[in-house]
Amino acid sequence: MAYSLWIYPVFEEVDITNSAVVGVVTSKEYQSITNGQFEKLASYNEGFLSENDFVKYDLHGVQGFKGVVVKFDLNLVPVSGERSGGGHKYKYESVYRLSLNFVHLVVFLIIEACILLFGWYFLLWKPPAAQIEFEEDVLRNFFAFETGENASSNLSVEERVELLLRKFHRFAKDLSVRKRNRPALLVEDEYDVQYLVFALLRMYFSNVKSEDIAPNVLGGGSRVDFSIPDEELVVEVKMARASMSDRSLGDELILDIARYQSHTACKTIIFFVYDPDGHIRNPAALKKEFCAASDKLKVIVVFAPDY
Repeated sequence: MAYSLWIYPVFEEVDITNSAVVGVVTSKEYQSITNGQFEKLASYNEGFLSENDFVKYDLHGVQGFKGVVVKFDLNLVPVSGERSGGGHKYKYESVYRLSLNFVHLVVFLIIEACILLFGWYFLLWKPPAAQIEFEEDVLRNFFAFETGENASSNLSVEERVELLLRKFHRFAKDLSVRKRNRPALLVEDEYDVQYLVFALLRMYFSNVKSEDIAPNVLGGGSRVDFSIPDEELVVEVKMARASMSDRSLGDELILDIARYQSHTACKTIIFFVYDPDGHIRNPAALKKEFCAASDKLKVIVVFAPDY
């Protein structure tokens, strides 16, 4: 639209009424080319200038007006009637031709291309198919309890949390790979595991407390990783390390269960042991042993990955 308004003279009749022609004819450049010759021609036709003093020649020129190039040809032609002193009178017949300014056309095309590219990028751009598929897979496998293989209206809160934790390893592996040179999120220690588990629990429970202090047992205290008071549920996060054995892990769980038995907001405790390197040799035995470790407290032990 802007370019059409810029070059609108090309759509008008090409004569002295054309706006581009008018603009050129009234310009200083045109006047400097023609005025001297027009004055000599008028003097010659009136007989004030002799034929020897009047040099007969045509006038030609090219000038730009906005986005249009105007080429003018002023041809000297005789007219009827004799001049004083003999000879013919003359006049200039004008011919005008209009064309587009090529430089301006290229500039406008570049501007239009930039506008279209920015418009496409900001309005029509969407993530690559691989990224969309990855994000949908994350949502489908880790965040949605009620879709696909996880769909069940009969799952208890404990079973849903357990299902989420069992898939934590696959979730952590996907976060460790990121495209476009963006920094990946690596799970390197227990604090990283707590960070991600807390974020996952917050998606489904509005009241999740972290770093809650459990009552002292034998003069000591411990921190509950995550407490969900509305469900009377505690999630304790551990990450297996090279120095941890099945026995040392069992000792930690025994001590934690003894402490949590006095916790007023805890009826169920879920121990989540993240063991990506397989330091714990017999997780099945530990799960079986500690699920029946307390009469007052429901204990669930979840290992990820579940070897």
